[in-house]
Amino acid sequence: MRIEAKFDREKIWYRGDSVRYLVVSVTDPGGDRPPAPLGLNIALVVDSSGSMEGEPLGFAVTAAQRMIGCLSDEDRLSVVSFNSDVTDHVTAEPMTSAGRARALHSLGTIQANGCTNLSAGWLRGTEHVAQGMESVRASQHRVIVLSDGHANEGIVDPAALALHAEQLGLRRLFSSSVGIGDNYNSETLEAIAVHGGGTHHRAARPHEIVEVVTAELQDIRRTTAENVTVTIQHAPGVRLKCLNEFPLSHDDDRYVCNLGSLAAGASRNAIFSIKFPAGDVGAKCPFRVRTTWRRPGQEDVYGGDPLLVDAEFAEGKDNNAQPHDSSLTEAVAQVWQAYIVRRIVRLNREGRYAEAIKRLDHDLPLFSKYARNAASGAILTAELTRLREAASREWNEGSRKEVEVAMYKRRYSRLDARTAKPEDWIAHATADTKPPLP
Repeated sequence: MRIEAKFDREKIWYRGDSVRYLVVSVTDPGGDRPPAPLGLNIALVVDSSGSMEGEPLGFAVTAAQRMIGCLSDEDRLSVVSFNSDVTDHVTAEPMTSAGRARALHSLGTIQANGCTNLSAGWLRGTEHVAQGMESVRASQHRVIVLSDGHANEGIVDPAALALHAEQLGLRRLFSSSVGIGDNYNSETLEAIAVHGGGTHHRAARPHEIVEVVTAELQDIRRTTAENVTVTIQHAPGVRLKCLNEFPLSHDDDRYVCNLGSLAAGASRNAIFSIKFPAGDVGAKCPFRVRTTWRRPGQEDVYGGDPLLVDAEFAEGKDNNAQPHDSSLTEAVAQVWQAYIVRRIVRLNREGRYAEAIKRLDHDLPLFSKYARNAASGAILTAELTRLREAASREWNEGSRKEVEVAMYKRRYSRLDARTAKPEDWIAHATADTKPPLP
């Protein structure tokens, strides 16, 4: 594992309140992999509420059938469907020829009706995976949730679901999610995936369910590091937030950030916005950065040597004269823009258009001043300016979802698995779906 940590600028104003960005990059070059492929222990949790009737449920079943065709005798599969109730179709079934036949037969019994108790279905799927863990611990364990709607029964608070997902992830039981169509709850499904160490996908059209589930299965097989965690020890008076919005906790003098799982050859940047206290000119403000991870199927925790990164208190002239690291500034600007856009989408969904404009009027000058030192800074600023022009309009939900998924993929260094993925997120955000509000 290759780990790097560096500030975009290392000098800070001695009178305090300087903001700098610490970029921590984690890369698994793929050289240190398990000696042989591990078995999979997967639960597929399918929304079978009334809104899934027809093509959505049909393609969800097709995705499950495609998954079964990719599994081997060493793999285990559970299939659960949920509406107001939860139905177990297959429980930690070894995918032998007989097991595959039983699983395929059971898929034909899923019918759509009722409301959406997502939490009950998801947690039942985790129970089945946990049961499989007792038999085959040296496997990769994952729950994949497919839903097209808003949870309206059971646990509906995204924060509560995130807490469950984090606790399961600590046990090496990870969760991913697929949002189908335009009506699913983004915050709920992202909470399960982000805090559950997996990936959130969007299937805008029913046939894309097959694409993203197949891609998810491939990603699971390529995983070489789980529970990738960055720990940052800091001096007193420092305030830190994660711009990507990875799960972050704070305990005394350290922050702990969970980056989820990492595939062979993949990289992930964690970008931290840090506000500094005052200090003496020439003194150092030290940070100690350490990364840990587990290899799939292993209990041992691996870790790189701690990296020591300092910021130096300086007078105003020296602070202002220092150059920007262009590559780090570009990484920060990309994620910072995604951070801003995500909030504007939420405000648009809630009908808080004036607040969206006010937020952009505050953020745009700060962002453009920083981004002018990034290679794509002019483009990123122009996109936010166009977003400002559309902030008084109500967007359709499909546009909101496309913008959200584009920002999600950028923040978490994920790829869009869909063949027909949109290339230009800003076109969705600025589409004139309704006239400007007075």
